[in-house]
Amino acid sequence: MRAYFLYFIFFFTFFYLPLQAQKAFSTKEYSNFQDEIRRLTNSNQDSAFVIAFRLEKSTDLEQKIFAKGAIAYLSQSKGDTIISNKKVNEALKLSEKIPNSVKKDRTLAYLYNYIGLMDWQKAKLSNALLKLNKGLGYSIKINDLRQVIKLQNNIAIINNEIGNYQLAIKSLKRSEKMIGENNFLFTENDLLTTKSSLLLNLGKNYESVFKKNQKDKKILDSALFYYKKAIAYSKYSIMSKVRIQINMAGVYLQLNKIDYAINIYQNIISECIENELYDEFYVSLYNFGYAYFLKEDYEKALVYFSKVDSIYATTEKKYRREEYVSSKYYQAKIHEFQGDYVKATHFAKTYLENLESEEMKLINEKEKINGFQNEQVLKKEMIQMQAKYEVQNLFKTIAWCLGLITIVMLLYFSIKNYRYRKVTEAKFNDIIEKYRKEENLGMESLKLSFQEENQQVSNQVATLNLDEEKETQLLQKLKDLEEKKVFLNQDFTLQFVAKKIKTNTTYLSYIVNKNFEKTFSEYANELKINYVINEMITNSLYRKYSTQAIAESVGYKNAASFARSFNKKTGLSPVQFAKKLDDANYNFS
Repeated sequence: MRAYFLYFIFFFTFFYLPLQAQKAFSTKEYSNFQDEIRRLTNSNQDSAFVIAFRLEKSTDLEQKIFAKGAIAYLSQSKGDTIISNKKVNEALKLSEKIPNSVKKDRTLAYLYNYIGLMDWQKAKLSNALLKLNKGLGYSIKINDLRQVIKLQNNIAIINNEIGNYQLAIKSLKRSEKMIGENNFLFTENDLLTTKSSLLLNLGKNYESVFKKNQKDKKILDSALFYYKKAIAYSKYSIMSKVRIQINMAGVYLQLNKIDYAINIYQNIISECIENELYDEFYVSLYNFGYAYFLKEDYEKALVYFSKVDSIYATTEKKYRREEYVSSKYYQAKIHEFQGDYVKATHFAKTYLENLESEEMKLINEKEKINGFQNEQVLKKEMIQMQAKYEVQNLFKTIAWCLGLITIVMLLYFSIKNYRYRKVTEAKFNDIIEKYRKEENLGMESLKLSFQEENQQVSNQVATLNLDEEKETQLLQKLKDLEEKKVFLNQDFTLQFVAKKIKTNTTYLSYIVNKNFEKTFSEYANELKINYVINEMITNSLYRKYSTQAIAESVGYKNAASFARSFNKKTGLSPVQFAKKLDDANYNFS
């Protein structure tokens, strides 16, 4: 507490008193205020409020608008939506008084960054993305690279929320490179804050990629690598440091290093209490419970999950709902393991009731952005548990419930089978429809989108290109090989193609990954599979070949490997795909 008192005296002396008289601050003073507000937002929000309120008294419109945006964001962080909205409206009205200029564009970029982050805090992801992109447009217009990087970092947060992990990683790595090339634009504090946030987001996205796949644990090594780098840049922000440690501990749980994770959570809890980090304290309690759940120490797990429920239910500020809902799931599982089916059913029912509203909100947000659908794995598990244990609880008095559960299960699997058939049919029809649209365009249209994307990237961030002319020449050579169907050969490998177009394998792999967002192996497989699909659609005789013969015709040594790749692309085996074409009498030759 003594340290906090001294800290307050420092800010009172150097920020509060000088700001009592209204005036416009110099560029250097304004920059210092901005840096302090950004840094303290992630370490001591009360002190950030003090500086923002003082800056709000400035007679300069840009400085006043930035201050109001910061106050709005800080207020939203504390759950005060009324003050937050009021300050945003005041800032927007003031911005109308600034003549069209670089100053106005810079001011609006700052303001829309704050507004986007506030929408993100309120889980309005589509609105957040629109606001952040609007701010990005203003920053690009005036070539404010420093603010471009900040906005791209925040946009990556939204992409992570909706499952666009690879897109987020690509954007964040581009921003990291831009920081390295332009770090002279940042003050020391701003550089540390920006790098820490960016590296934390990179770690989160790699961790999310693993959670989606859960096959290659080397991905978790990448997540840990970026988390450790992020900690090195968070020395001035205890809040950022704690958040990074929370994520690191989560990775150790996934690596089954449970005791190591628990030790980290114990340190986090202490730091949260000491520094009054209530949001992080709440999240850490949930993670503590989850760690003990994995350790099968169910009594301790229940203690921490109950604390999460208690804080969420009794505190005026509503903390993250995700932990509250998930705690119900794990409490249901624990009571199931302990044989208390009444409580298990109760928590399963509560979980489903809370999940449904959250799920609908998330689905709506995802549909507005890119049509992503929410995963249903946990929901299905809870539905099965609820049905199963409700039957067991009623079995003593209602004998016919056995028949009911049979009907429910049959209906469930019937619906599941029906949905699978519908998805497969839709995938097949989509392939045929795409072929119809592209029939008169030729293979050139398949590559047009990649060329356009490369041009857009070139225009936005010219500093990222290594050798445009050489890259264009190599892409043309790749296109020539595609047109000659060289990819049908068994020896169409990275080494073969690199030698063929006279480059090295490392650069060729980089070119393919940059322009097609695939590894070379994925790129080659897609060419082969697309060729087979085209031949099947246009050549009825080709459909009659065996899977082995088709595989060999496009350079696969192993028919099983070919069949897996074909199924991944179409949702069907080669035989099933051919039969569907024959049944529908498709022939575009």
